[in-house]
Amino acid sequence: MKKKKKKKKKKKKKKKKKKKKKKKKKKKKGMKKEVSEEEEVNFLFFFFFFFLFGRGERSLSEETL
Repeated sequence: MKKKKKKKKKKKKKKKKKKKKKKKKKKKKGMKKEVSEEEEVNFLFFFFFFFLFGRGERSLSEETL
């Protein structure tokens, strides 16, 4: 008597759905260059003060300990 060969079941691969990223539309500003310069200056000032005060507080706390 011949033994029957077992058929291997093929596993179906699930297709991954790709999520589409929505692109945000940028509004055009007439005074674009001037605004960007102002923002850059503000950011630099903020960074400068944050750096100074952050350093000062740390050095004071280290001295008290």
